[in-house]
Amino acid sequence: MEMNKVIAAESVKTKLEAMLSGSRVPHALLLYENDGQGGVALSMALFCRLLGKTPSEALQAEKLIHPDLVFVFPTAHSKDSTCSLYLPKFRAALTKNPYSTSESIFSEIGTETKSVSISVSDANELLVSLSQTPLCGGNRVVFFYLPEKMNQAVANKLLKLIEEPPANTYFILLTHSPEKIIQTIFSRCSTLRVPPFTKEEAARAKAFSESTDEQTSELFRSSFESLIKAVIEGDLLQCVDFAESMDALKNRNTQKDFCTYSCSALRDIFLHQQKMSSLSEGINDNFSAWAATRLARPFVRMSMGVFDEAYRLIDRNVGAKMVFCDLADSLYILQNGKQR
Repeated sequence: MEMNKVIAAESVKTKLEAMLSGSRVPHALLLYENDGQGGVALSMALFCRLLGKTPSEALQAEKLIHPDLVFVFPTAHSKDSTCSLYLPKFRAALTKNPYSTSESIFSEIGTETKSVSISVSDANELLVSLSQTPLCGGNRVVFFYLPEKMNQAVANKLLKLIEEPPANTYFILLTHSPEKIIQTIFSRCSTLRVPPFTKEEAARAKAFSESTDEQTSELFRSSFESLIKAVIEGDLLQCVDFAESMDALKNRNTQKDFCTYSCSALRDIFLHQQKMSSLSEGINDNFSAWAATRLARPFVRMSMGVFDEAYRLIDRNVGAKMVFCDLADSLYILQNGKQR
């Protein structure tokens, strides 16, 4: 992400650019913002500049998959678990919308905001990670999301590390409540306030979020329609292609959201079959009316159970390709009344 494309106060972007251009980025920089007001996007722009020695590395940093980009963020912990368990979902939430609130981010990774914390296990994992040489041989960045969620025991383990980090290691900390950060940690960071959005900036951030939602909705619509058409036409190859496209999403929350969307779309088709289209959600009335005349009557009711089961399996981390291949196969059988 380029700094000039970030939605945030120009004064903050100017200060960060001055730090970067003069090689004066502090070893521990604490950004504090109102929730969802550009801090994540600014942090991502910093990652790209600090880690992007080459275009390839810059792209890795933008996608949050650079090997020398380390994350620490609060989660709901079980015994000896660390935030790395949730890392794929956390990356997906930030890249999907860097202007999301923390509530939205934690919803994406599947945990409640109020019950999260940074644990001693997280601190121990970070200590081990930073004891190793950077894989790409350049800078290394540690992104602390909501450091106010660490307790004194965690702070004690990390205090010296933040005060005297390994060479070429930068800590970027993002908080919504600087007054809640343990003082010994806070005092060792350079701080930079990210001002709340102006009306114009808020409108741009909202438009960005809505465009992301629209892209997802369009993906769901086209994928659902392609699947139903393939089932109606008995096109098994297209059913397999559907499973491949769902597997390519990688984000399990998006895959589960597709199952939820599909159930709503099936309900609309059912209402068209029952001549009750006025009660439909209007997801795509033209397609619903077309499909209603071609799908077997029991199909809609029974296929909802198929999508519900797919949702449950995805939630339990069953392989998406296998889940959606089975889903497409089940729908084919429901419509055509025979095994392949």
